[in-house]
Amino acid sequence: MGRGRELAELRMLLLDSGARLLTLTGPPGVGKTRLAVECAHRCAEAFPDGTAFVDLAPLPEPSLVMSAVARVLGIRVPPGQPPVERLGTALWKKQLLLVLDNFEHLLEAAANVAHLLEAVPGLRVLATSREPLGLRGEHRFSVFPLEVPDLRDLPEVDRLVRIPSVALLVDRVRAVDRTFRLDAENARAVAELCVRLDGLPLALELAASAFAWLPPQTILERLDHRLSLLSRAARDLPERHRTLRAAVGWSYALLPPGLQRVFRRLGVFRGGWTVEAAAAVCDVPAEEMLEAVASLQDKSLVERAPQPMRFRMLESVRGFALEQLALSDEVEDAEVRHAHFYLALAKRCDAQMAGPVQAETLDRLEAEHDNLLAAIQRFLNRADTSSALGLAGALGEFWALRGYWTEGRMWLGRILERGDGEPLSRARALRALALLAWVMDDLGEAETRGQAALEGFSAAGDALGIASTLRILAHVARARGNCRRAASYLEEGLRRYREMGHPWGVAVSCSSLALVALAEGKPKPARGLLGEAMVLYRQCGDPWGVAVCLQEMGQLAHQQGRHEEARELLEQGLERFRELQDKIGIARTLADLGATTRAMDRPTEAVQWYRAGLALQWDLGSRRGIAECLEGLAVLARDPRAAARWLGAAEGLRSQLSSPPPVPQRAAIEAASHRARAFLGAFGFEVERTKGRVLPLAEVVREALAEKRNVHLSPREQEVASWIARGLTNRDIATELGVSERTVDSHVLHILNKLGFRSRAQIAAWAVEQGIASSAGTAYGGEGAVGKS
Repeated sequence: MGRGRELAELRMLLLDSGARLLTLTGPPGVGKTRLAVECAHRCAEAFPDGTAFVDLAPLPEPSLVMSAVARVLGIRVPPGQPPVERLGTALWKKQLLLVLDNFEHLLEAAANVAHLLEAVPGLRVLATSREPLGLRGEHRFSVFPLEVPDLRDLPEVDRLVRIPSVALLVDRVRAVDRTFRLDAENARAVAELCVRLDGLPLALELAASAFAWLPPQTILERLDHRLSLLSRAARDLPERHRTLRAAVGWSYALLPPGLQRVFRRLGVFRGGWTVEAAAAVCDVPAEEMLEAVASLQDKSLVERAPQPMRFRMLESVRGFALEQLALSDEVEDAEVRHAHFYLALAKRCDAQMAGPVQAETLDRLEAEHDNLLAAIQRFLNRADTSSALGLAGALGEFWALRGYWTEGRMWLGRILERGDGEPLSRARALRALALLAWVMDDLGEAETRGQAALEGFSAAGDALGIASTLRILAHVARARGNCRRAASYLEEGLRRYREMGHPWGVAVSCSSLALVALAEGKPKPARGLLGEAMVLYRQCGDPWGVAVCLQEMGQLAHQQGRHEEARELLEQGLERFRELQDKIGIARTLADLGATTRAMDRPTEAVQWYRAGLALQWDLGSRRGIAECLEGLAVLARDPRAAARWLGAAEGLRSQLSSPPPVPQRAAIEAASHRARAFLGAFGFEVERTKGRVLPLAEVVREALAEKRNVHLSPREQEVASWIARGLTNRDIATELGVSERTVDSHVLHILNKLGFRSRAQIAAWAVEQGIASSAGTAYGGEGAVGKS
């Protein structure tokens, strides 16, 4: 089930490409045997002398393999004659397909397979093994788990049930409960089961038996104990496949003691690991670690992760590794080594946040996020609050930039509640919490936590900590419309940065002061500040700082009436924010592009920018950002009732936050209010505005995003637009679609012409707003977030 592509490839390899030894490899329970049997059945007509299946699992010794083959084929081996020699003589004119199942524990017999293939020209061997046979001319075919659903974009039930892992699970569940139906109520639980079980056919079949006495959601909740839960299977299955534990244990028992130690220690990692991290946890040199991981990969107990030089275990395999670790005396040592490795990594990455390796640093932390959270929890379990504070505090910028706002606040709050820990570590954690509270528009907590951090840094004499915290307090003051106080904080921070000789700090202070000036509608002082900031950011090699300056220079050009230049600068900034996956930077720039194109008298284009920005701001939960986009759409609205509702919703949000609109936007907002009031009358306007304030915000946002542009793109053009929204180049799209790059160039040109756009960024924004891209986040790099300015 769900193996059509694999069967076609295997048939081609066996019959068309001349592969004489084809080995199916893969993790325990992935379905190698079933696939081999089906492949032999479908290829049988090509072998006049038949196909033969030999189950090697029961054999205890490699020397018995050829005897088992002879027995299955009905060939008598005379006493004293080697079985391989007798087989070669008996079969040399035959055209035969021989299936050798479960070879992994008998690899020393591989040489006899090579002799047999040499002696019998018409023989083909199809082997299954958790490890390749290691022979010349061997074709290796990796069998992967079944495709699983995307939980972020779950399809409708009729499409969900066609995904192979779901189809298999539903089919097996109905074998034990004929009344079962996949429906809207149980679809998510079933889909999540498939994902949590890695799409592993054996695990899915074992889970299906649990449906006889447990509902899907309960099975899902018990999956942390999957090896115990998934323990009922048909009695006619081989012993090693009757439980998930037995399936993995079969492979584990074949490992030498040193490799068993490495395997069980690797269970402490969540979401994968690098060789460097594994070497630290396993306490072996990196060269030896690489060999060990490669060996485990050959044995199908470890697989490569999507990121370069990164490895992982299937969760079912990892569960077994943790069981074995718990049975050893190594748990404490492995977990402590893991936690301290990730503490050091977080601190190292925090120091690299401002500079030329910023993007790579963010990506490294993204890949290791599950491990970083596990390390925090392990420190807390051991009452090591100072280390937990140090790790969480070092993640503050990452959590802000990549959108882990709620999660980051939860961890920081939980650790700080303990009340102990080294004072400087507490100050850094408080600063991180203030930053996250600010981006989530919780201005009261941001100020409280920021002031507490400032006191801690002042007591410790940490000038850098003081300056960085002043910047956060300035953001809070600016959000509240108190630009004088914001400027005061920033000027004090700038003075300290200059005294320290800290060029990045000087740059971020200048760009933040420029933002304050622009919020007050004072472009002249902003120009000089941005010039100095851009020079310093480029000297530091900081791509985020360059993106911020481009965005603010776009705002500056817009305020001075240079709208074409403003759009070019903003689009450049948008591209850089997208590369960094800075979602808030993206969303703010989209709103700025809306304002700029509105000033250029391009209302249709402006609406697209605002809507794309609104979609991202809604995804982030940024109330200030939502208010700004609703105000922009209200200014452009043709329906005065909708304009009044959107203005009312924006007023309500700003009232909650005590955050008035920036000065440059106020005239346009007031003009939109006057137009709507003139059309509706004072009473009608107030009715609609009040509706906007009291209606659920989700309903208002849905209305603002609802209208679609009446533009027809062909299915292929829509597909190209969706890939553009995911950040792919034309060359990448050509590879995905299997067409030439020139064809993709032509599609992109047609899309631009049909939509009246000038840039790929506009196509991306439009695709998100139209729902062509898989999600708003995907269009600009997935999990992104805020800037530091």
